[in-house]
Amino acid sequence: PNLPGDQTYQLWGIAGTTPISLGLLGSSPHGSVFTVAGAPLTATLAITAEPNGGAVAPTGAIVASGSV
Repeated sequence: PNLPGDQTYQLWGIAGTTPISLGLLGSSPHGSVFTVAGAPLTATLAITAEPNGGAVAPTGAIVASGSV
């Protein structure tokens, strides 16, 4: 669902138990391009709702996730 204007979706790669930000997706994403080049092998991708500008670590619950 669309987020309020003061929030954005943020994409995370989870390596073990460490979340690594892969980028901001906006408040109403319809498709995004991102890369994990140079990052450690990632087993899980997750999306959280964060304040605009993003966060250095997830601050809220994971709203979607999947294994890669």
